[in-house]
Amino acid sequence: MIDKIAKIGRIPLTFLITLLSIVVSVLISYIGMKMAGQGLNLVQLSISILAPLVIASTVSWCIVGLLIRISCLEQEQRKIASYDHLTGVMTRRAFLKSCEDLLLRCREDNISFVLAFIDLDDFKKINDKHGHAAGDDVLISFGKKLQDCLRQGDISGRLGGEEFVVAFVGVDMENGIHELEKIRLSAEQEEVFYLKDVIRYTVSIGLALFDPNGPVELTELLSRADKAVYKAKANGKNRIEKDSDIS
Repeated sequence: MIDKIAKIGRIPLTFLITLLSIVVSVLISYIGMKMAGQGLNLVQLSISILAPLVIASTVSWCIVGLLIRISCLEQEQRKIASYDHLTGVMTRRAFLKSCEDLLLRCREDNISFVLAFIDLDDFKKINDKHGHAAGDDVLISFGKKLQDCLRQGDISGRLGGEEFVVAFVGVDMENGIHELEKIRLSAEQEEVFYLKDVIRYTVSIGLALFDPNGPVELTELLSRADKAVYKAKANGKNRIEKDSDIS
């Protein structure tokens, strides 16, 4: 309800409330005078118009403004709850909810998508060598790189620590790898400046393909992508590996 009020706007709502108040005031005055066997004279008509014009406009302006402010605060709170404050991508909970919705939509519309786990290589070593503040700068850097590589409709999230996940919508495996290669190269070429140090990092990526004609659920898809990223780690890091069930 409050969101709808915010969409209408403060000025239009104040105008509508004031106009309605004037109409009701005039109507009540008219009925009252009619019941008393008298007509509504100019003075009474003016009072019935001016009183709500002043009172209703002032009160409604303040109340509507307060409701819009509450709506803005609620939206900010929802955003804070849905997006990781450090990297700017979705939180784990928000991403999984969005991905469930995406899976259902893609199944209904017969659209495939690629789900990928992304893990920053040797992130613990970065923290140990440069400190956790430097590690945070690396996460911030990668969060921005990740968002820059996404297309409209794609979604990304941070599962925790240095683990990220992304869904590329409407692509097959080949195109999904192509999009993920952009992310891998972008990370590989990035330099993070922290104090006097220049920190470089790489990522390992594991991916799985959602087939809208198959019975695969999100938990299984996540498990396949997770196993693929472990394969990427075992095969030398800074690389992309496919789900083992994919030829």
